[in-house]
Amino acid sequence: VLFRSQNKAISFDGNDDYIDMGNVLDLTGNITIEAWVKPSSKSTINTIIAKRNSGAGNSGYALYINNFNSSDGKIIFETQGAKIITTTSVTLGVWQHIAVTVSGSTGKIYLNGIEQPTSSNSVSLALISQNLTIGGFNGGSAFNASGIIDEVRIWNFDIDGSLIALWKNKIITNDHPYYGNLLAYWKLDEGSLFNTTDASLNGHNGTLTNGPMWTNDTPLLTYPPPFITDASPAPNARNISPSADISITFSDVMNISSFSTATSFIVSGSVSGRHNGTFSFYDGDRVASFTPVLPYKKGEIVTVILTDSITNTTTGGL
Repeated sequence: VLFRSQNKAISFDGNDDYIDMGNVLDLTGNITIEAWVKPSSKSTINTIIAKRNSGAGNSGYALYINNFNSSDGKIIFETQGAKIITTTSVTLGVWQHIAVTVSGSTGKIYLNGIEQPTSSNSVSLALISQNLTIGGFNGGSAFNASGIIDEVRIWNFDIDGSLIALWKNKIITNDHPYYGNLLAYWKLDEGSLFNTTDASLNGHNGTLTNGPMWTNDTPLLTYPPPFITDASPAPNARNISPSADISITFSDVMNISSFSTATSFIVSGSVSGRHNGTFSFYDGDRVASFTPVLPYKKGEIVTVILTDSITNTTTGGL
């Protein structure tokens, strides 16, 4: 089943707007950069993501569409004195997944999970003191993006093309075999803020600058069902207070109206039977805490059953 990515992405006007992450993520070694893009017409460089100043001899890196002062639609990954350039072109006004992988001094570019022919494929990653930006070169002051960008990901591993194809339509979770190599992940789904959060938890959050706009026009992505990430008290814990709250942490923002002691969050004592209680929610509705009306009996076993009637706000039940 396909679901839209929280119904949000970022639209850039091609003039001066961008997202600023600060002077972070100097990349060396093997890497992968991915993004979903829906490019609009532009007669020069249309930047996806860059940590680089313009000019062939400058260090850093940039992933963009179009050669300089052209509208040829080629996908380019530029580094110090070296570029990967596709011989094929993107399609304007259509969502496409673009990825670049680097292994040593060579690289590959993928469009919609398919490796593209290139006229050159050399790479020379070198450090630079410049801000990383989505939608602009030179710290955001040049070659600004025209179109919509979503789901930007950076990895410190050259991911195989088959795996890029497999995961391009999926929200990244710890089920990804290289989840530990995820350096930054901007879902761009906040929708109403002037900042965007790095979902990799590495803290490379971004600031929307000069007015890029949130949009409901997004690529179609699959969301995994929500799952439990933590519980307190822990399963099989002993010597718990008879009046203790039961807290469950979920992987996603949950639909609080789906929590019911009758149908979805069933709490039973081996002596006292079914328990009614109240729910409280924390951490942006990712944590549900159950407080029993009456305490449990000393020495009894308390069982908690969660059913698939508990849902998140996007995809459905557990």
